[in-house]
Amino acid sequence: MSRAPCAVAVVNTFRRAPVLRRLLESLARVPELQVVVVVCRADDEETAQVVRGSPCATWPVNKPDNLGLGAGLADGLRAALARTQATHFLLLDDDTVAGPDTLAELLAALEGAGASAAVPLMVDEAGEIGWFPGLKDAERFRAIRERGLKPEDYVRRCGAAPAAFTWSPWPMLLVSRGAVETFGLPRTDFGFMGEDIEYTLRLSWRAPAVLVPRAVGRHLPPGRKRGAEAYFADCMHLQNVVYIARRLPHGRRLARHLPGSILRFLRDGSPGPSRSSDLLRALWRGGALGRPAGAPGADGFWLAYRKAKSE
Repeated sequence: MSRAPCAVAVVNTFRRAPVLRRLLESLARVPELQVVVVVCRADDEETAQVVRGSPCATWPVNKPDNLGLGAGLADGLRAALARTQATHFLLLDDDTVAGPDTLAELLAALEGAGASAAVPLMVDEAGEIGWFPGLKDAERFRAIRERGLKPEDYVRRCGAAPAAFTWSPWPMLLVSRGAVETFGLPRTDFGFMGEDIEYTLRLSWRAPAVLVPRAVGRHLPPGRKRGAEAYFADCMHLQNVVYIARRLPHGRRLARHLPGSILRFLRDGSPGPSRSSDLLRALWRGGALGRPAGAPGADGFWLAYRKAKSE
């Protein structure tokens, strides 16, 4: 007889106590969760107070330096693997909100599909779908990319059955323990941006990964990054995407999206000398040198991003 599913949530956070409090309050209403592992990447008393006062069982994992999302979640997963018998791990951005039945729907669909990972439909404040996965079915992928689409619209057009994907952002990602033990932890050398795409490509390369339309989560970022911080995040994202598509066997499925990534990078700001030269740097470092943006001896984009974030 197989074990009943038992899930542990893993959250990486960096000095965003109000959004973390909102997430923990939502997770307290999710009965399938055993515990929430919160990786705190800074010595922040306000965040520490939120964790201590959490309405759900919470373990803090304190790390002195902010080395990026992948590094934070890898630390949290190590702690959860060592200290629990969880069958599944729910990886979360700290600015997400889970519904009471979101995890139950993900667990049921993952088990039913024999999948390594599952994601819900993620909606914004207006209830519209964003942060969508790269669905294998072309018609469903065209549908989910439409602006203003709501979960009920997607279900009406594409049905409620789980849909296979190759890559996905992970505001909310359920992954099985077996997949983590077989395929490893998120990478820690991407700096910031793209580690979610690499990890889900790795997971879906050898086992199915599915979107679960019956599961809905909310992603409510407190505000769009602006200025230098946003610019260097875009540079890192492009370098990492190029690295994934050109240098990793499981990442070759991303190659067809490279032209679109380059065009978005150029369209997101003035295509002046700095942006054009940084485009060439990202292509060279990621593709020719085979170097992620947060590799040891970090490239300029990662260093510049961290400097802008601290100002």
